[in-house]
Amino acid sequence: MKTKLIIAIALMALFASCAKIPRYLPRLENMGSSPNGAFVTLDQRGDITIYGELIAADSASVYVLTDSDYHNFSRCIKVPKERIADFKLRYAAPASYGWSMPVFGLLVAPVTSGLLSIVTIPLNLIVTGSVVAGSYQATKYTAVDIRKDDFWKFARYPQGLPPGTDLASIK
Repeated sequence: MKTKLIIAIALMALFASCAKIPRYLPRLENMGSSPNGAFVTLDQRGDITIYGELIAADSASVYVLTDSDYHNFSRCIKVPKERIADFKLRYAAPASYGWSMPVFGLLVAPVTSGLLSIVTIPLNLIVTGSVVAGSYQATKYTAVDIRKDDFWKFARYPQGLPPGTDLASIK
């Protein structure tokens, strides 16, 4: 039982560390005043996956400032919408409840439950783990949630690129 608990905690910590959130994403309460666009992952049909900031979207294309953490370059590129097979869009940084797992799961349960902590510790870890996972998913949209035609709502330039804008000048 003790080994399974340690493995469960290690797996949860591993999955929590895999979640990479760009620093430019605002906290949820500051989202309306952020000058940046959402972070998008665009899976293209038969081509590479694009990661970066959503700059603009029009009826035919999406403009993305690629993220240098994922690509060897950081530049603004135009992706035709018909080439996008799947996508993920994160519009704000999720709330961080990772601290609740060790606090409630391992510290509070033994103090409040005594011998019942044999049952309550795994239960608390499951519940707090689901809260942590749910908070990470709360600020993300996929193709199930929105259409590609709604990308403009989450772009840096929601009305479209300003006339005469050179894609190479966008940083």
